[in-house]
Amino acid sequence: MCGFFVTTHSNPTKDFTDVSARGWETREFSYKQYLAVQSQLPCYNGRSDFSYYETDDYIFSYTGEIYNTPDYYNSDTEYMFKCAVHDQYIQLNGQWAFALYSKRTGRVRVGRDPLGQIPVFVSDVDGITVSNTLPSIVRTVQAQLDPDTLNRWYTAKHYTSLKTCWSGIHTVPAGTVTDYNSNGDTLRVQRVNRLWHTTHQDLHNVLQSIKTPYTDTPLPTASIASGGIDSTV
Repeated sequence: MCGFFVTTHSNPTKDFTDVSARGWETREFSYKQYLAVQSQLPCYNGRSDFSYYETDDYIFSYTGEIYNTPDYYNSDTEYMFKCAVHDQYIQLNGQWAFALYSKRTGRVRVGRDPLGQIPVFVSDVDGITVSNTLPSIVRTVQAQLDPDTLNRWYTAKHYTSLKTCWSGIHTVPAGTVTDYNSNGDTLRVQRVNRLWHTTHQDLHNVLQSIKTPYTDTPLPTASIASGGIDSTV
């Protein structure tokens, strides 16, 4: 899974090891006070492609996988960029998280898929800071541990809160797309509903299709483990 970190903070961290650890190659993009750090694993063609992360008008940050990317797009990154710019998400089938910065308006759009498969964290301390990993945000805003963390744990016995264990840093709610200004003020929040529904027959067909390669093996049994990148199935 790739990683990204974006911020308008006046004094961001210089240590992005938590972001770079999530990919094979990492690059930085900046415009005025905005900084974006993007790590990437190779695409399906075996190459890293950073060509869609900055244009004349935008800086784009993304991690995920879109399973229904149309064939006329070179990658799901290109497709997700188009969807983020045009604010269209209901047709997306997959997991995704992104940040889109407009060079013209200075606004930052942050989105997370309806199932919330990718964690995304945000802070509005001295600007807007977003990442799918915590350490770079903690270092940037110099966050302190939230003393109420243990009380929340004792109450729920699970991490059900959108609050993290760091004061001033919270989890982006699943299925939301939020626009911020460069100061970190929320301008608009919209809900993204699921269009794709999986039936029992859909799951049966998927399992039947991936069972075929196992039928020729001499092994008496075989198992299929699914999680993470293919957890939509």
